[in-house]
Amino acid sequence: MTDQTTEKPLSGFEVRVGDYEVPERAEDYLLQVLRSGRLSHGPFSKAFELAFGERHGAHYTAFCNSGTSALHTAIACLKEIDGWEDGDEILVPAVT
Repeated sequence: MTDQTTEKPLSGFEVRVGDYEVPERAEDYLLQVLRSGRLSHGPFSKAFELAFGERHGAHYTAFCNSGTSALHTAIACLKEIDGWEDGDEILVPAVT
């Protein structure tokens, strides 16, 4: 961590709150998404699911908008596949 001095951050790079930089390639992708009229469940979401599944050897993937949605999806799958039931104890992170 750093303060307002000129010390280098411990991590080797500084993450500043409120400032951001979007690479040109990412900006192009963002414009494509915005112009498509689909902020979710569009071609970029599907392409990500396929690439992620291939990279990790997964038969099924689901693109989620948050960690909470991902946990809900995972629990629903485990209820279906492994017979988990309502009332079973499930431990999840406090912050997703």
